[in-house]
Amino acid sequence: MGTYVYTLRKNPIIAIDKDIGGPVAIGITKYAYKVSWNQSADYNRLVGRMETLAEKARESNPNLVMTTFGDPKEHDFDRYGPMAVYRTSPTMTSFYDSQSPGALIGFIYKSGKSFIFERSEEKIAA
Repeated sequence: MGTYVYTLRKNPIIAIDKDIGGPVAIGITKYAYKVSWNQSADYNRLVGRMETLAEKARESNPNLVMTTFGDPKEHDFDRYGPMAVYRTSPTMTSFYDSQSPGALIGFIYKSGKSFIFERSEEKIAA
């Protein structure tokens, strides 16, 4: 077994915020590596590379305070429904799958080729 680590990716997704009617940047965190007991040199290089990429992503997007699990461009909205969006710290670069990046604050929907972000207290409570 092991614990999976998700890291921030460089290019956020741009969605239309239904509340303000304008664009909003939402970070993308994707699976990066699995923490295990036997750490080989290749494994250590992978971890170092992924952590460096996550740190560069944070430097590129210092004001990013929302993120998703996975890339909305690869998500099957018809099959799995909307993607959850979480509030994050502006210093977050990675987190373990046993943690949460922050509070659930809304969802991303797909409308044609565009993404729509909706803050939703009703759906969060349900």
